[in-house]
Amino acid sequence: MKISKKPAGDDPDKRGRKEQIPFNFPLQIGDPKLREISKKVENFNDLGKIVEEMKSVSRKYDALGLAAPQIGVHQRIILLNLQKGKEKIFVNPVIIAKSSKIVPSLEGCLSVPALVASVPRHESVRLKAYDYSNEHEITEDFKGDDSFCLQHEIDHLDGILFLDRVEEKEAIGVSNFRQIRAGEVKIIDELVQDAQNLPKTIALSSIVSFFLALSVFAASK
Repeated sequence: MKISKKPAGDDPDKRGRKEQIPFNFPLQIGDPKLREISKKVENFNDLGKIVEEMKSVSRKYDALGLAAPQIGVHQRIILLNLQKGKEKIFVNPVIIAKSSKIVPSLEGCLSVPALVASVPRHESVRLKAYDYSNEHEITEDFKGDDSFCLQHEIDHLDGILFLDRVEEKEAIGVSNFRQIRAGEVKIIDELVQDAQNLPKTIALSSIVSFFLALSVFAASK
């Protein structure tokens, strides 16, 4: 999930460790891998490399959150940068309770560059998961932006993108495009292809928004 300030926490460069980022950019809309359902993690001993790759990508793009499928790993792992400045890795996350109140959440996504939309989300949720950061099972309540981000990332584990949850009459806008470097955006064909699964008004708006964003990017160079 994008739309964030740079998360607080350790700076990998300040720790003197050069992190290897294997992905120029997370998987993009239109890639069928984003639509696959991720598997429950059974072996916790082999997660180190995956977690480090997720942290690297998240920090590179100042993301609020990231799901393992976005880097091509179909295991139920998500990363969240909480509002309190804590970076958390949750394994096998399950929402076990939701508030009845639905509120709009303005969202974007590293896998859907340049587009933002108002998404209906539960105002608060209760999560059950393995907290990789602290090495124990947790049951914890989240509300507001943390709740929205959590729902967004868990959707990724089930092959759902935030655009899928946008109501037909909701407008899709253009996000800040300046951080997307030339050569890293390859979504024209994919966007058109994937838009076939969306309501017509959203599909048209998505395509128009992409080209508007492209013009904004060109003007900023």
